Amino acid sequence: MGIAFGTVATIFRNKINDYRGVFNYIEYEDIEDNKPIWFPVKEHRYTEQSTDIFASIPGIPIAYWASDKLVNIFKYTPLEKLSNTRQGMIPGNTNEFLRYWFEVSIYEIGFNHEKSEDILLYGKKWFPYNKGGAFRRWYGNVEHIINMENDGFDIKYSGKNNNYRLRDPKLYFKEAITWSKISSGKISTRYMSPGCMFDIAGCCIFISKDELKYILAFSNSIVASKILSLLVQL
Repeated sequence: MGIAFGTVATIFRNKINDYRGVFNYIEYEDIEDNKPIWFPVKEHRYTEQSTDIFASIPGIPIAYWASDKLVNIFKYTPLEKLSNTRQGMIPGNTNEFLRYWFEVSIYEIGFNHEKSEDILLYGKKWFPYNKGGAFRRWYGNVEHIINMENDGFDIKYSGKNNNYRLRDPKLYFKEAITWSKISSGKISTRYMSPGCMFDIAGCCIFISKDELKYILAFSNSIVASKILSLLVQL
């Protein structure tokens, strides 16, 4: 119990219809003289649960602590049916093709573009770029700009790049909900306003304008955190 990573003791047996497994979660603080202070551990960390319930949750996690109400949520329409979820571009040589917005002249930055064709139409070199970033809810973290002059000519042909992916031009400059691919804590979602491009580390949900702010609010809620704790067990 004194080690730095989780330890699990498990008993496997052949399936028995309607069998309810017994689950008990013990923390380091529950231990005294190398044994639990009380057993089973109290405070909702002792559960008898049918393993059939795990099949109702995507990925079939052993989420024995999930209440019936929480599991029933997965019977409704999933977000993937309502939206288009995407990872963004890989610019490759970031030192060459990315800058912070304050490093170049504001007159070289293309703001408020609406579609990929606007890159050639207006002839700007740099464009707002969502690269993920630190934990932050609701808005922000668009600190970078990307060199996409002439549809990314330098990224493609300058000879300074050997690993790039300029994917999904149809999604350039579209408003979205975004979150950081790499995070040390809970998920935090943000509004990405129109006129922005997005990185592989700045994942995005593209959804109808009528539903966007509702999904943004929900994804930052305690309920969403509870749901995600079942799907992504850290």
